[in-house]
Amino acid sequence: MNIKSFFGYVLSFYGQHTGIYKFNCTDATIRIACMLVYDHATQGGAEFDGGTFDREDVRNVLEAVGYREIAKPSPVDHSVIDPETAAIAKRYADRT
Repeated sequence: MNIKSFFGYVLSFYGQHTGIYKFNCTDATIRIACMLVYDHATQGGAEFDGGTFDREDVRNVLEAVGYREIAKPSPVDHSVIDPETAAIAKRYADRT
């Protein structure tokens, strides 16, 4: 996998706008972490896989310098709120 494809793959997991597990950093910061992982993996002429382990290495780099996954909202307990508010909360939850 080339670095450009790897970057897109990692963004699909950790990108602030498109990621499944959004991180509190910019795409540029994720790009730098990707390049660090890529450079480390390819030292000595090794082929770069760009798979799950490499993606997790990017996550580890981000966390090592203080970035974190953005917390997802807690699920709403619909049994303790009025029906109208519960309906609004359910519609919101279904969109995310």
